[in-house]
Amino acid sequence: MRSRSTATIDAGPCDYPRDRCAGRATLIINATFDNSIAGDPNAATIEGVINSAIGFYQSTFANPIVVSIQFGEMTSGLGQSNTGFDNVSYSTYLAALKADTTSADDATA
Repeated sequence: MRSRSTATIDAGPCDYPRDRCAGRATLIINATFDNSIAGDPNAATIEGVINSAIGFYQSTFANPIVVSIQFGEMTSGLGQSNTGFDNVSYSTYLAALKADTTSADDATA
């Protein structure tokens, strides 16, 4: 498997507009391409499209979150995902949101 990693920047919270967030913590997506993509004759094109979409999301969101995604081809359908869920009480969730307030918009929400 080939992977594309981006270094995490830890410079603290940032309010919008986005141009003031240069050099600040941001969304990081670590993409891994399995052998079904890496071995495809069109691997460069497939990875390029995926990396383009990743670039859009990384440049749009400024919260310091790291997400790892493994990409692979399928023989049928449009795609699938395997998702894990954690049960968190509302009071714990609310406390975490309040603790991460970094802008007026966060406080309003």
